Order: sequence, then structure tokens, then C-alpha cells
Amino acid sequence: MRNIVDCVNAFLPLLNTEYELVLGRKGVAVTLHLTFDKKDCFHLMGLQYLIDRPELKKDRRKVFDDLPH
Repeated sequence: MRNIVDCVNAFLPLLNTEYELVLGRKGVAVTLHLTFDKKDCFHLMGLQYLIDRPELKKDRRKVFDDLPH
């Protein structure tokens, strides 16, 4: 991804996506549910490392909503 707008635009289609993975071996199965939330994009872009930006200290969902798309 080249910039933050590209990252947000790539993440938007995932917001309503859910994956269910069933892993099994020797009669034992484990189900994994993967969902995507607005707060997840914050960490995928590495914004938690920008500690000098006070506007990123608020709720992660609000940060996502404030990002340009």
C-alpha cells in the first residue's frame, strides 16, 4: 500500500466479511471465526506506533472514521 487512503480503501470491503475456518485432525475439530472491525485497521496499518500524534489517542473506531477515504 502506498498511503493511508489506499489502506483504508482496501480495508473497507472487509468490514462486512466473516470467515469461518474449521481445522481438524484425528477426530478433533476447532472452529476459527475471523471478523473485521474498524478498530482492526488501526493496528494493521501500524498506527499504534505513532505515539507522538495525540489525535490517535481516541477510540480506534473514531480514528478510522476520521481517516480520508
